[in-house]
Amino acid sequence: MNNLIWLTLGMSAVTYLGRIIGYCFICYYQQPNAKVEAFLKAVPGTIFMAMVAPQIANQSSIVWIGSALVFAIAAKTHNLLIALLVGGFSFAALQYALN
Repeated sequence: MNNLIWLTLGMSAVTYLGRIIGYCFICYYQQPNAKVEAFLKAVPGTIFMAMVAPQIANQSSIVWIGSALVFAIAAKTHNLLIALLVGGFSFAALQYALN
């Protein structure tokens, strides 16, 4: 379990480091236009969905409900942390209630 935490932290650091370096590189040479800024803001969400969507596809209805809540909250609030917390708590509550 300890290795999993370090692996997750390492992958997160590399992901955001790459994003920061790219943004600094673009800003150093030219001011990014609105399309570039919108793309850079959308990248973390798309990477997250690319990793999570295949895992959700073959799961139970509890996971589907939790995922739908995460998507709805993320679309409404534009805050991924709050959406993930709500999804985690809803999954735990549903798991507890149905088992």
